[in-house]
Amino acid sequence: MDLTHRDPVLDSELTVVSDREIQGFRRSKVMETAAQLTDVYGPRLTASPQYKKAADWARQQLETWGLANAHLESWPFGRGWSFERCSAHVVSPMSFPLVALPKAWTAGTNGPVRGKVLRVKAESEADVEALKGKVAGMVLWVGQPRELKGPEDGGVFKRYTEKQLDEIEQYQIPGARGGRGPMGPVDREAFIRRRRVQQALDKLYAAEAPLAVVEPSERDANVLRLGGARSYKKGDAQPVTQLVVSASQWNRVARLLDRKMDVEVELDVKAAFHEDDTNGYNVVAELPGSDKAKGEMVMLGAHLDSVIDGPGINDDGSGVAALLEIARALGGTHPQATVRMAFWSGEELGLHGSFRYAAALSAEQARAILVYANVDMIASPNGFAGVYDEPGAPAGSCRRSPSSSSATPSSPSSRRGPAATWCRTCRPRSTARRSPTSPSCPSRTPGSPAR
Repeated sequence: MDLTHRDPVLDSELTVVSDREIQGFRRSKVMETAAQLTDVYGPRLTASPQYKKAADWARQQLETWGLANAHLESWPFGRGWSFERCSAHVVSPMSFPLVALPKAWTAGTNGPVRGKVLRVKAESEADVEALKGKVAGMVLWVGQPRELKGPEDGGVFKRYTEKQLDEIEQYQIPGARGGRGPMGPVDREAFIRRRRVQQALDKLYAAEAPLAVVEPSERDANVLRLGGARSYKKGDAQPVTQLVVSASQWNRVARLLDRKMDVEVELDVKAAFHEDDTNGYNVVAELPGSDKAKGEMVMLGAHLDSVIDGPGINDDGSGVAALLEIARALGGTHPQATVRMAFWSGEELGLHGSFRYAAALSAEQARAILVYANVDMIASPNGFAGVYDEPGAPAGSCRRSPSSSSATPSSPSSRRGPAATWCRTCRPRSTARRSPTSPSCPSRTPGSPAR
C-alpha cells in the first residue's frame, strides 16, 4: 500500500473539521454570547423591546458569521410588555421595604400610590362572590401563608440522591383524574377548581378596580416566581397592578392583618404595554447544503424568549448560546445537507413560535426535514438527551402534516390548543425513561402533557 498517497478531498475535509474544532474548543465565544443575551438584554418576553433587540442582534451575528438568509419570521401574537422599576414598602403600622416584582402583562401604578391592605382568602367561587363591593381602591393580600424552609432544608436548593433521581426521571402522562407528573402528583379536578376561582377573581378585579393585588412567591428564601396575566390582545383592558412578594414578607403582613391591625402599603410600578408591533418573531438562518439535488435538511432549534423572573440564563440562554456558537464555528461551510437554525419566540407562552412555523410549512417542506434537534436548558446539572418517535416511525422524524386540523392554536392567549396530546410522530416511546421539559418541537401541540 502506498502510504505516501494523500486524497486531496479528504485532506480538505479534515482541515475544515480541525479548524472548526479549534474554533469551538480553543477559541470559544460561547460565554461572550451568553453574556450578551443575559447581561445586556436580560429577560426576553415575547414581543417585548428586550426580545426584539436580542432577536435583531442574533440575526446580525448569524449573518456576520456567514450563515445564509438570516432573517426574522413574524407570526401574529399580540401586544408586548415591559417594566422599568418596581418599589414596594409597608408604611404603616411600621415601615419596611418589600422584596417584590410585577407580574408580566399587568398595569403599572402611574406613579406612587398608597392603599390599605385587605386580606383575601378565596378558595371557592362563593368566597369571591362575598368580596363584591369590598375591594375597590384596596391593596389585596391574596393567598394563604405557608411554612417556609431555609435553603439548607431544601427550601430553595436540594441535592438529590441517585435513587431520587431515578424516581424523578419516571414520567406518567396524567389521566383524567390525576397521575404523577415530573413535579409530583397531579390533581386535574383541583387544578380546574383553582382556575375557576382565579377567573372569578379576575372578573372582580376588572369590575371593582382594586389598587393592586399582591401574592406570595411560590419559592422560599426571597426567591420570586412571577408568572403573568394573559392580556396579550391589542386594545384589551389592562389588568390591575399585580405583584409577587417574598413569601416570608407576605406571611409577616398576613400575620399583622390576622391580628386586626391596619396595614398600609406604598407602591410605585412603572410598566408599559407595547402595541405598535403585535407580531412575534422567530430568527432563522441556514448553512446551505452542497447536495442541492436531494434538498434534505437538518434543523436545530432553541427558544430565544424567556420569562420575566430573571435574565433567562439557563432557560434558554444556554441553548441559544450553544447554537450560536455552533453557527459561529461552522459559518461559511457547506455541509452535505442544509443545516437550518431557528430561534423561537413564544415558547414560554405555549410553544407558539415553533408551532406557527411548522403550521406554515408545505408537505414537501416538512418532508425535507430529516431531523429536528431541540436544545433547551443545557446548563441544567441533570440534563438528558432523548429521541421522541412513535414505534415504527423513522428515527428523529417530526413530520406532522401542516394541514392537520390541530396545526393552529386557538389563540396565542391560551396554552392549550384544540388537542392536548402528543403529535403522532413525537409521542414518547413506551420504553422512554423521561419526557421533554420543553422541547419546542415544531410539530408538537401546545399544551401537550410534557412541559
